Amino acid sequence: MPDHVGERVRVAGLPCASRRVDTKASGPMLFLTLADSSGLAVCVLLPGVCRSYAAATRGQIVCAEGRVDETLGAVTVTVERAEVMLA
Repeated sequence: MPDHVGERVRVAGLPCASRRVDTKASGPMLFLTLADSSGLAVCVLLPGVCRSYAAATRGQIVCAEGRVDETLGAVTVTVERAEVMLA
């Protein structure tokens, strides 16, 4: 994904790790790692998105859309929209 920094992408996978962080001013945000057969994608759900979509990420395949960012060498997807994929 480093080749796509600055671009909008869509990633899908099974949540394999998550970490919730409570911000002082804006509320909770979520770091969510999605896994599929090609590897891992670390997704960041900022407070506004986290409130809207975090419940939809538990134990099911998730499709997330957002922008690829790089900060201090870490490549993440800043999620703008997420949804559970139905079988």
